[in-house]
Amino acid sequence: MFKTALIKFIFWYVFLIMVLSLAFSVVLYHFSISELKEGLDKQYKTLIGFDHDKTIQYQVTLNQYHERAEDLLLDVVYFNAIVFIGSIAIGYFLAKQTLKPIEKVHMAQVRFSAQASHALRTPLTAMRSDSESVLMSANDNNKLLLNTIRANLRDVQKLEQLTNRLLELAHNQASLSTHLELIDISHVINQAVKEIKRTKNGQNRTIIYKPIKVMMKGNLLSLELLFTTLLDNAVKYSPQNSIIELKLSVRSKKATINIINQGQFIDNQDLAYVFEPFYRLRKDTNSKSAGYGLGLAIVKQIVDDHHGQVYIKNDFNKKAIVVSVVLPAIR
Repeated sequence: MFKTALIKFIFWYVFLIMVLSLAFSVVLYHFSISELKEGLDKQYKTLIGFDHDKTIQYQVTLNQYHERAEDLLLDVVYFNAIVFIGSIAIGYFLAKQTLKPIEKVHMAQVRFSAQASHALRTPLTAMRSDSESVLMSANDNNKLLLNTIRANLRDVQKLEQLTNRLLELAHNQASLSTHLELIDISHVINQAVKEIKRTKNGQNRTIIYKPIKVMMKGNLLSLELLFTTLLDNAVKYSPQNSIIELKLSVRSKKATINIINQGQFIDNQDLAYVFEPFYRLRKDTNSKSAGYGLGLAIVKQIVDDHHGQVYIKNDFNKKAIVVSVVLPAIR
């Protein structure tokens, strides 16, 4: 598909360049011919003032005109041939540059669709298997029926959670550009801290945060989701009764938010992919509490949409994991 598109782009780039080049050449050729004719006419009028045969002088002047016109036409042909070859190279470069972001988005969509299909298929397969097992059972076993219903309900909840995450991804992408407003980042973080503290796991951790007023332009709902997700992850991956610290600072019109938790270090192999959709840490693969790997993908999308950066690193000195979010600030 992209090879065909590449050829079409090259063709149109070459076509446009050659149209401009040929149009310029035709105008330049006619202008040069007119100037040449006018110059030779002046030369002829000067020559006939001497005592020479006028017919011979006219023939010489006419021959000079035709020779120079042919040379000029040949130069125009050579010039356009060079432009044609150059336009192919330029067209190829421009076509590659044009298609590069489109191809990248297309490949991301293909990968995302494949991963989403796999994630959706797993609970559906489990539900079907459980239901078929019950139907194949010859005896009416109430306990088996109840266990099957409970298992199916758990799978339905997983599907609901996954669907909500996918909707959040789509919603944030669609709504950001049309709902920008002046926001106090500190207030958003405070709201996220209060929300996490109300959860069961949040009550077993100490969250430390000293707010300072920092203003920025952004989407309120997206930023609330950003910090709630990061705090939820910090709580999820830190031991009970541990401390989670948030630090907000401003420098050169950039707000930096560090979220520090005392969880297990992340393997270097995982650090490069933690923001990829559906990517889960190796240690979480068989964990029952593990999610679908969409939380940090949503975080990365929100940060990118706000023209910021997000990083995760292991701080071996403090024996902690540090998530750093950098966002453009007004103050």
